[in-house]
Amino acid sequence: MRILIVTGGTGGHIYPGIAIAARLVEKSWEVVFVGPDKKQVEEIIKKAGFKFSPISTIGMPRKISLDFFAFIFKLIYGFFQAIKILTGNRPHLIIGIGGYVCPPVILAAKVYKIPVVIHEPNVVVGLANRFLSKIANKVVIGFKDSIKFFSSKNVIYTGVPVRREILLADRDKAFGRLRLSPDKFSVFIFGGSLGAHAINLLTIGMLELLQDWKEKIQFIHLTGWKDFDAVEKGYRAGGLCAYVTPYMENIADAYVLADLIISRSGAVTISEIIAQAKPSILIPYPHATAKHQLINARYLSSRGAAILIKESELDSSVLVNVVLDLFLHKEKLKELSSACKKICNPDATNRVMKVIESLV
Repeated sequence: MRILIVTGGTGGHIYPGIAIAARLVEKSWEVVFVGPDKKQVEEIIKKAGFKFSPISTIGMPRKISLDFFAFIFKLIYGFFQAIKILTGNRPHLIIGIGGYVCPPVILAAKVYKIPVVIHEPNVVVGLANRFLSKIANKVVIGFKDSIKFFSSKNVIYTGVPVRREILLADRDKAFGRLRLSPDKFSVFIFGGSLGAHAINLLTIGMLELLQDWKEKIQFIHLTGWKDFDAVEKGYRAGGLCAYVTPYMENIADAYVLADLIISRSGAVTISEIIAQAKPSILIPYPHATAKHQLINARYLSSRGAAILIKESELDSSVLVNVVLDLFLHKEKLKELSSACKKICNPDATNRVMKVIESLV
């Protein structure tokens, strides 16, 4: 069997696809990825061991403008690129995981009468998936609240597939690799694979307020490339124990060590937090399309599984107070962790596999 997985340009689209692909390979099925013509996306997918074919499309503008006509041209061009890719690969099934690459590929799939599965990893459903759900054979959703966005009867709740290395990380080995102490409270700070400038600035300010706690608290901080030097300097100046890195290939180490996570709230992030049952402070990216990060964070916070703080309501002193409150009241950490376990679906990848197998 040959499966073609169509992914967008963010981790929220890429990593669930990789989790599904890994399970397909275990069954000796061949997997080919299709995604945007971006070097970073290609590198991630090829590093995971999969073939990759790029398509040159762009996102749909929210308003009618000259950009809209460019979008239409790219959509048509992408459709013919997709026809060529499908002709060369002849997949038995296509899985679309959102993003603007999906429409031309899935429209081409209908020409070939290839079965299509759509996966939505966010709570709020993107425009592409809302449209494509009407022509897909099956739609699988990561969160139960997403069902209200669809009129199709072919919607199945599965949860969001999480990479196996996230679930099976070894805590003792991770301490050794990151050279951190098992006796200190570990805070993992990140804003996605590229980092988050606002969170980095908040952290630098927070470090100045934690001098009395530096013997008890340590940090893992994924900064992104732009802020790495400034953030690393902040930890050194404060004399705090920290593993600071611009990019983290084996992010599973950070997850397994974290007693508390401070992060954005993209689809993959909240899925991995839930899967690891980690207490978290979520700071949604305020400019995310359709406020999907805010809605993702609310999904957790309304169930007692995370603390939601809007970026506009936050400064370093507020962040320090929340961190210290959790550090000093371990029962609150346990409550957050327990709530994560209640909404986690550890069988997500197997559920998606059953949907795939039902169509091929």
